[in-house]
Amino acid sequence: MKKLILISTVLLSLTAVSVFGQTKTKNFNAGGYEFQASTVDPKINEMFCSIGEMPKYPGGYDSVATFLRRHIKYPPTAIKDTVQGKVMIKFTVDTTGKVINVIVFKSVRADLDSVCLSAVTQMPKWTVGRVDGKPVAVYFLLPIKFILTDSKK
Repeated sequence: MKKLILISTVLLSLTAVSVFGQTKTKNFNAGGYEFQASTVDPKINEMFCSIGEMPKYPGGYDSVATFLRRHIKYPPTAIKDTVQGKVMIKFTVDTTGKVINVIVFKSVRADLDSVCLSAVTQMPKWTVGRVDGKPVAVYFLLPIKFILTDSKK
C-alpha cells in the first residue's frame, strides 16, 4: 500500500478580523456583491468576510503545499489501519504575520490531526493582511487530505 498526502493548495479565507475601530457593522463589496458584517464578539471589534490585501505565505500558496509535504508524514498507525480522510486545520495569521491559534476544525483521527497541527504550527511568518492599509488578523481553513493508494496501480 502506497501512502499519499494531498494538501490542498487553496487556503479558504474565512474571515479577516480587524484590530482597530469599534464599528458594529461594516458594508463592503466583493465580487460584485454587497456584504454587511457585524461584530460577533466585542473583544474582536470589527469582523469582515473579505479584506483588501490577504496575508501571503513566503513563496505563495504552492509553497504552503511544499512546506506541508515536507513536514507531514503519514503516521504508520494510520497506514496500518488504512485510515484516510481530510483534516481541516484552522489558524490565524496575526497582525505581525505569525501563525497562531492553530486548531483542528474537522478531525479524522488523533494521529492524523496531530501531524497536521505540528506542521502548521511550524510555519514561518506570512506577510500581513491589510484593510485600508492597516494590518489585520485573518483566519484560514486548510484542508489536508490523507489518501492510501494501492502500490500495484
